Amino acid sequence: MGTLVGSAATLALSVDLFNSLRPQADGSLPPFNETSQDKGVRVDIAMQPKLSGAVLDSSVSLTVSGAREGTSGSDRTSGRLKVNFCPDPDGQVNLELWLDGDTRISGPGIRLGSEFKFHSVVTGQVDDEAKLARVDIDNNSEFGSQPSTGRNKWMEWETHHTWWPGESNKVEFRGGRVGRSQIVSGTQAEGYLWIKDVSRFETTMTFFIEQMALSASEKLWQDGRCVEILAPTPNNVGPDSTTPFEARLRHKIEDVELHYGILARLRGEQSVAPEGVKVPAPATFTYTAPSHGPSDATVALESRSKRGVAKLDVVFNVGNQAYAVDGPFGDEGHLSGRICGLSYPFTLSSSGFDGTFYFDLPANGRGTWTYEGTWGGGISSTGSGKYHIVSALKPGSDVLSFQLVIEAGAAFNQRAPKFSWSNTLSSDQVYDLVPIGHC
Repeated sequence: MGTLVGSAATLALSVDLFNSLRPQADGSLPPFNETSQDKGVRVDIAMQPKLSGAVLDSSVSLTVSGAREGTSGSDRTSGRLKVNFCPDPDGQVNLELWLDGDTRISGPGIRLGSEFKFHSVVTGQVDDEAKLARVDIDNNSEFGSQPSTGRNKWMEWETHHTWWPGESNKVEFRGGRVGRSQIVSGTQAEGYLWIKDVSRFETTMTFFIEQMALSASEKLWQDGRCVEILAPTPNNVGPDSTTPFEARLRHKIEDVELHYGILARLRGEQSVAPEGVKVPAPATFTYTAPSHGPSDATVALESRSKRGVAKLDVVFNVGNQAYAVDGPFGDEGHLSGRICGLSYPFTLSSSGFDGTFYFDLPANGRGTWTYEGTWGGGISSTGSGKYHIVSALKPGSDVLSFQLVIEAGAAFNQRAPKFSWSNTLSSDQVYDLVPIGHC
């Protein structure tokens, strides 16, 4: 049964490839070829994987050859594994496997050979929690052997199994049929023993399919390879605010909207509603922020369905958006500082004519300001005027940008020990408000 060793190793290599899918930049998978040699035994491995959407189609071959003490042998196994690892709309995943093996051993007084063909069609059923619930396996096999003496033995047969993964892990034999066969070498007991060996081979192949290939597929559809949640993140929100947001569900491969349930759970302060219940997509949730900041909260979204698992963390940064202001003022001055939110009074510092600008609470984006400061030589200065905040969408996005405009016409008064004078701001002073976090 040397072919059994080769076929098992070949399938194991296929599954290992499947588990380590790492597409290149153009979406293709690189071929794999490796040769090793030790103590007169040479091993050649070749894999040619192709990935199209959610379908992996890979040829795999393994050749073991060598000679020792006058006896030479070779074991050649080739196969093809085709898997659609994303469940279809009915929650089914399909796997098909072909294996061909050939073993030859020759030496003084020894000449043995065996070969087999194996074809398996597997259909897995995924439940509403994205777990593999049932697997139907239909196998067709041919096996033949040529001993040193006696006549050849060969048999064709088919089997049908159903496997229930999970706690029971039960396998049910649903039936089978033996086709053409020829078992005429040796005693009747030897014939039965040969059939038992062949049956063990077929059972082993079934085990590999169930436990390895489909388990590998399950890891992929449960790891977000098939389905994704789309929602805005991160979000900057103020204290005591309520923020509704929409979460959509999309199939990555098919590029279609899905309508299975999305469940939300909050990590952090304050609340999200509804929480802990599945809401059909597109789903609307509302996050309520705490009365203080800065703080962070995360709404963990998850969808589990017969199409797969999708997860997304929606982050809420609670607090007032802080903005940096930095730029020239008039002909010789410079204005800088930080604004903590656009709905609160704020101050900015000036240099060149050292002092502080005090901006009052804006109403509809407009307000007034006053200035107090000193110039060199003991000159004191005051001033007052108007300002407004303007907003605009950044080109090519839905993100707002803001500017502070100190309006022209503002009056400044300077007082020295022996004289005083006044001047007027001749033009608008415009400053970009640069987001710098929260406060």
